[in-house]
Amino acid sequence: MTSLTVESTITNDGGLLKIAGTDVQLIVPAGAFKEDRSECLIRLSIIPPGSHDEASSSFCCNSSTIVELLPNNLTLKLPVQVTLPHCLQLKKDTQNKVKIFMSHHEGDAHPRWEEVFDHRYILDDKKCTIWMERFCWTKYEIDDEIVEAKRIQIYTAAKPICVPDDIAAVQVGYHLDLPGAGEVRFSFQHLIYYPQFCLLQVITSVLRQNPDLIVDQRMPYLFLREGKHPLKVFLMITSPNTWTYLTPEDNPQEIPFRSVASSVEYSCPFILQHDTDTTKVPTCIFKASQNENDLKLKIRPKADENVTRSRQLEESRQGASFQLPLTIPWETPDAAVRKKVPLQENQHETDDYTGRNLKALRQPHDACQNVYETHQQTSPYNEYQMLPRSVLPSPVPTGPLIQHNYYNQNLSISPYGTPFGEGRSLYEFPDNVTDNRGEVALGYGLIKELGRKLNPVDPLGNNWKELADKLGFTMEDIGVFELAPSPTADVIGCAMKSGKLKSIGQLKTILEQIGRSDASSLLRLPTHKEESENKSGNSVV
Repeated sequence: MTSLTVESTITNDGGLLKIAGTDVQLIVPAGAFKEDRSECLIRLSIIPPGSHDEASSSFCCNSSTIVELLPNNLTLKLPVQVTLPHCLQLKKDTQNKVKIFMSHHEGDAHPRWEEVFDHRYILDDKKCTIWMERFCWTKYEIDDEIVEAKRIQIYTAAKPICVPDDIAAVQVGYHLDLPGAGEVRFSFQHLIYYPQFCLLQVITSVLRQNPDLIVDQRMPYLFLREGKHPLKVFLMITSPNTWTYLTPEDNPQEIPFRSVASSVEYSCPFILQHDTDTTKVPTCIFKASQNENDLKLKIRPKADENVTRSRQLEESRQGASFQLPLTIPWETPDAAVRKKVPLQENQHETDDYTGRNLKALRQPHDACQNVYETHQQTSPYNEYQMLPRSVLPSPVPTGPLIQHNYYNQNLSISPYGTPFGEGRSLYEFPDNVTDNRGEVALGYGLIKELGRKLNPVDPLGNNWKELADKLGFTMEDIGVFELAPSPTADVIGCAMKSGKLKSIGQLKTILEQIGRSDASSLLRLPTHKEESENKSGNSVV
């Protein structure tokens, strides 16, 4: 869980406490403590929004961060500066429009807020700095007269689906754009087997109000005060179209203006069903709109891993066949990379489909555990990056970019779930080589660089759309790619996975055809020496 608390021993020389990932901080000047104290253990904590909100009809109510400073009632010789974010968009005139409140209640009692009038403060666009002479709970309120809008986060979330269940529960809601609002992040360990045990750490987010829902996407949005319009949520597309909205007459749904104005978290539930036997997990595209200010969002519920794995194991016991699945925790069964071949004569289930003995490839689980623990100590979860997501019917796996050393040297998987070559290391392939089996091996770093050149932020424009068109994607597909953080990465990843992109030469040719020789120059074809090395590498058992 993301920490909302920081503590440190501060001496009379002064110091700084800052909660990571937020703009909340405390500056203690030199000489702040009285003569009887040379140092002090100070704790600065964010009180999550919603836990101690006060009922109010004001648009600006409950829109700033509340903090607790401990030890409670500590009196200071010199005032400290505490900086607290807010989520309001202000007009230009912001003078004398802030009310500061403090509470000196004890323990778990409800705060007793009292307005203070003699405290200095500085208010700017996103935060307010307050000078305090005593530790306590602190918050502030901004006058409605100088406020134009409220910054919120609109999210999509869903319960995991037990494939092939015929019901999917999806929600679109909002929370304030404040530290600690709406959701919490947590990590868990997951053990996969392919063909060895590997321990992975996965980061996910759940809603604070409803931990059964896993957050898929969050987008910033400016909710306007003028006109008092509600926020409408439209379900635009479901894919595959065998999934339908159970109550289409309730489309769109609304988040009332009063809910956002009073900072009460609110969500709109959408129940989907399908009337055919399918293992496809639905993808939904939504539009959130307040007075024609549109925002597109998407979600693809996660599959319940325990149910998925038990069904795969049951399938592997049926008939004279052997199935060795690779299911990463955030994948669904149809996106799993797996092969199924008949058992050959004298072949045992200890052999994989490449003919190598699995027992010889396995390493003890303890060794993987040691690698994980060592890496965990040096790499906190916030160093992970989120991969681009795709909402095509044959989806790209989504989730954290797992560090390479979590995999052993006999397992290599690209960020898009396409094997670089079973039983081979990531480091055996250069970033841009097509091996002798026709598998395109594009490294994540190279795809990211191509995205930097072709994505809409590039001055030359949306060349990724021309790339998608040349690779055979439809206009509907392109509309889906447009929602991704890096459309180019999604286009290339899906083309690799679906077989539309068959070689580096093909990609180079397309990039040159659309006038992007600068991007084409990043790619190179394999030399004869590399091709022969790949062939000899694949021949080794």
